[in-house]
Amino acid sequence: MSKIILILFLVVFNALGAVLQDVINNASPYSTIKLPSGIYLGNIVIDKPLKIIGLDNAIIKGNNKGTVVTINSSHVTLQNLTITNSGNMMDKIDSAIRINKAKKCEINSCNLLNSLYGIDMVMVQDSIISNNYITSNGESLEFRGNALKLYYSHNNKFINNKIINAKDVTLNYSHHNLFQENRFINNRFSSHLSLSNNNIFKNNYYKYNSVAIMLMGAKNTKITDNKILSSTGAAGIGVMIKGVANFQFSNNIVRYNAKGLYIDSQEKMKGMKRYITGNDISYNSEALHFHASIKDNTITHNKIYSNIEDI
Repeated sequence: MSKIILILFLVVFNALGAVLQDVINNASPYSTIKLPSGIYLGNIVIDKPLKIIGLDNAIIKGNNKGTVVTINSSHVTLQNLTITNSGNMMDKIDSAIRINKAKKCEINSCNLLNSLYGIDMVMVQDSIISNNYITSNGESLEFRGNALKLYYSHNNKFINNKIINAKDVTLNYSHHNLFQENRFINNRFSSHLSLSNNNIFKNNYYKYNSVAIMLMGAKNTKITDNKILSSTGAAGIGVMIKGVANFQFSNNIVRYNAKGLYIDSQEKMKGMKRYITGNDISYNSEALHFHASIKDNTITHNKIYSNIEDI
């Protein structure tokens, strides 16, 4: 019988403004680095299992170039940190945090500020992003990056995050992710799924976004028990659906939008089933807007009232 012994090596890091990268390089795998209050130099790279925990007001500050924290290993945890000052190069996807080809990472109770992108996730699995505050760089919308950018990332959980004044949250080719109890406020496309399947959005709060939820070619998406309110701007759409199959939209509150649900389907599409049940869709300019073709929808037991146009 093999015996597994876990040795936790604790590094207490006291040097204000010292080079955090040196401590990371010298730490043993599965160590915990605890950072007292202070400012620590960013643009760090983590390539081993590690925990970095802020004890008070620990700030990892970039130099306005590149990504502040890059994670190239599984089993990395960042907790109770402020991470700020990424670069502003769109083509480089400069971010507060980038996670590359990793599993079982955790970003918990962090503030991601003044960065182009919040968290860039490339081929990330089985990770948890929870209790974070994520915003952008304060620039106008066209100069902001995405708060969350998922690419080929599966089986992750996003729980109780606040995403405010960013651009988009995007999922591309990313499946089996859970978004629960998050707040999305004053963004462009707060949840944009493209060719991403089997994702769940539950108990989230959306307000003052251009489009709260946009689905493009997604299958088996479940959206339940969310509040989708006051979508603003040129679009002003609560939920936009195009080319989706087996879409389940239930027990949501959709109010004060220019368009509550915008459903775009074409006559040649087959098997694109949508189930819209048990929702409160009220006080919108248009409750349901169908574009091009009306087919393959099951719409039952909804409260549709006090809209300027119901359908």
